[in-house]
Amino acid sequence: MSHGQLAELRQKISANSIDILDLLNRRAELALKILAEKHRLDLPVFDPEREEQLLAKIVGHNQGPLPDAVIAELFRKIIETSRELQQQQIKP
Repeated sequence: MSHGQLAELRQKISANSIDILDLLNRRAELALKILAEKHRLDLPVFDPEREEQLLAKIVGHNQGPLPDAVIAELFRKIIETSRELQQQQIKP
């Protein structure tokens, strides 16, 4: 592999990282909209059954090369962070 090819691959990684960041922030915005609906419907912020269903769906879509366990761990953290963001909005 040449230095030029390596630089190109690194550029693609950087671009993908920015795309992931943008998607994470869009997901967080959706989580805040969901929070507003949960308040309107008088539902709790934490819905463990829904979170496990979502994790199962995500892991079920995984085609690698990352192992399912790694995907589950990453998305557990994303979901936890979204829930924490929602909780922060509730606090006076």
